[in-house]
Amino acid sequence: LLIGRAYCKASIRMGLASGGQMLYSAQGITHDGLLTIVRHRAAARESTEPSIYFDCNWLAMKWAKASPTPVTKIIQLATAFALNGVYVTLTVDGKLRHHSKKATINRDAAAEQARYDSILSRAKLQGLVQQSRSGTLSENEQEELKNKIESLEKKVQSKEDRVRQRGMIRNLSEALQEATSSLDPDLLKFIKFVEAKTQADCVICHAAVHDFCDAAVANDGDFPMVAGDKMLLIKIFARGIQPNSHADVIRFCDVWLVTG
Repeated sequence: LLIGRAYCKASIRMGLASGGQMLYSAQGITHDGLLTIVRHRAAARESTEPSIYFDCNWLAMKWAKASPTPVTKIIQLATAFALNGVYVTLTVDGKLRHHSKKATINRDAAAEQARYDSILSRAKLQGLVQQSRSGTLSENEQEELKNKIESLEKKVQSKEDRVRQRGMIRNLSEALQEATSSLDPDLLKFIKFVEAKTQADCVICHAAVHDFCDAAVANDGDFPMVAGDKMLLIKIFARGIQPNSHADVIRFCDVWLVTG
C-alpha cells in the first residue's frame, strides 16, 4: 500500500466488522501521500496516466448541504487531482435502476413522504402563526405557542431539505455535465464525465478490473469484492480549511485495500 514515512503519518489496521474484515485500511494519509500512492499504482500497471474514478452520487449525498452546491465541491476535488496530473473520471448513475435496488426506492419514497409532510406542516404552521397574533393570549400561552412555532419551522425545514436533496440527486447528471463542459480546456484533458447506463458502480468496477483506474473516491464495500486488490477505495477524507485552495482540498484521508 506504500505507506511510507517519506510522505505521510498513517496507521494500518485490519477491519473488524462487516466488509471491513476483507480490507486493510490506512488512516491519516495526506494529499501528497495519496498522489504518490496513485502514481505508484499506475506505474505498477505500466501506465503513465494515473487515474481516479469518482462515485459522484455518493459524493453528492455526502455534500448534500454543501455551499454553494455539491457539484461545485465535486469539481473542486476533481481539479485538485487534475492539477497534479491525475486523470479524473466523474461517474454518475444512469436513469435506469434495477427494480431490486431497495435503497433507491426507499429514498424516492422518503422524499415523496417528506413533500407531503412539509405541505401539511406548513398549513399547520400558518394556523399557529395566525393564532399567535391574537391579542387575547396570556404571556404563558404566547411563550408556549412561540416554542411550537419554532419546533414546527425546524421540522418543515428538515422535510423540505430532504425533498431538495433528492431533487438534486435526480438532476445530478445534467448539473455535472454542464459544470464539466465549462472547465478550462487544459483541465478538460484530465477531467471527463461519464453517465452509466444503470449504476456508476459498474463503470468503476469495470475500469478497475481492466486496469483503467488506480483508485476510486467511493464508499461501497462491493467494489473490492468485485475488483480485488485492483480497487483502492478513498472512503473518508477531511477537506482543507481553505475551500478555494486546490492544493489543500484534501487535508488527510483514509483508504481501503482488499487483503487478497
